[in-house]
Amino acid sequence: MVDNTQACFTNEEGKMANRDKGLYDKLRASGLRKKAAGTIAEAAGAGGTRGKKVLSGAADELRGVISELEDRAKGGAAKRKATAKKAADTREQNAAKRSAAAKKAATTRKQGGAKRSAAAKKAASTRSGGQRSAAAKKAARTRAKG
Repeated sequence: MVDNTQACFTNEEGKMANRDKGLYDKLRASGLRKKAAGTIAEAAGAGGTRGKKVLSGAADELRGVISELEDRAKGGAAKRKATAKKAADTREQNAAKRSAAAKKAATTRKQGGAKRSAAAKKAASTRSGGQRSAAAKKAARTRAKG
């Protein structure tokens, strides 16, 4: 958890830094191991840049552990798994709907114009750029010029 390579702290005179006894006792009481609690308490007692780095690193690690514990307590992983399964099921259902609609459309196209009335055929041909009356052509030319 805590980098033990930085376990030995010295003060300005080169003597071993004193442990913050209160912090050490509090960390041990909360369940932290002796080695980790000792390293953190020494860093707090030493102060300085190196001590601050160790303290901030330990705090970051402990925050990560706390967030993981909270997640487990709230059943976070199980909730995420259930939500992901529900989303996958929804995607599968939507794909089945699209497939059914596409099959229906293909069947309709295959049957062709047999079911279409004469008026529907004429309207479709007009919309798709079929025959236009002379008046319609003239109106289109006038709009294009203006």
